[in-house]
Amino acid sequence: MIERAADWYARKQLRAGIIKEEDRDVYKYGYILAMEMGINILISGMMAFIFNMLECLIVFSCVFIPLRTFCGGWHASKSWICSLISNVTIAGIMIVEKYQIWTFGIWVAVIIELVCSIAVWNMAPIEHKNKPLSNQEKKAYRKICKVMYVVQLGLMFLFYCIGRTDILQTGVMAHIIVVLSLLMGAVDIKKERIIFEK
Repeated sequence: MIERAADWYARKQLRAGIIKEEDRDVYKYGYILAMEMGINILISGMMAFIFNMLECLIVFSCVFIPLRTFCGGWHASKSWICSLISNVTIAGIMIVEKYQIWTFGIWVAVIIELVCSIAVWNMAPIEHKNKPLSNQEKKAYRKICKVMYVVQLGLMFLFYCIGRTDILQTGVMAHIIVVLSLLMGAVDIKKERIIFEK
């Protein structure tokens, strides 16, 4: 349905002379991504409204999205799978936070963050076959990941110091999910190499 809507809009722009025929597929792909992102934002926003957890959604998104963008890692084979996993993850984070299913102190957070920082430092970025990175891009992404991670840790510590342990916990959970994505991406790469070598 999304693909048909994107195709219809690209054709409409083509007929209006806004885009050229050779660019139609590129625009169509961009519209698909924009629509999927819009739907995900709408769904996560509705969940945040239902759970009364808008702040949790904002904190999670501000920590997760930029770091995940540059760290890379596992990607679903189809966009609807990605949307489903993303929204289930966000719902899970909100439920955990709202009902305090998993609460931890500063020392547990420090241990988790030490493990996560080792993973980010040594693994990121993990490229995907659909988005290969040049050596120069890898170096730039690696540097951005490290700087971003340190800045996020600093902000999380500041929020902890002012008594906002909920923000610290949301940030730690976002980091755990980024690292899980890195690990799954590394496993995918190893599987592909084994298949390729055979």
